[in-house]
Amino acid sequence: MPPTPAPGAEYAEELAYVYDAVAEGDTVQVTVEPLRTARGGATPTGEVHTLTLPRGTPVEARRLSGGNPADLRLDELLDRLAAGRKWAFAIDYDGEGRVHSLREAYWLGD
Repeated sequence: MPPTPAPGAEYAEELAYVYDAVAEGDTVQVTVEPLRTARGGATPTGEVHTLTLPRGTPVEARRLSGGNPADLRLDELLDRLAAGRKWAFAIDYDGEGRVHSLREAYWLGD
């Protein structure tokens, strides 16, 4: 079940590893492994689910784009997200449970 925005908030976020990306027509299926933050780091919660997203889903990247902030599309990152869990994102969900965007959680590695 996707997170629900707090009262007055436009989006709710799920911090998670996103990996095993596979393009299927106009969509990309990804594995999502939620993370729990503690003491400046993050550890997997032990739960895993999949999402099927439009290829054009917006992604805010930093390390994935060579260290410079960039606005990309999910389909531009397929090769890097096809492998195992390496990249963490804040996944933004709207009030109806739809994914609005992914934001690379680069701060977890700082």
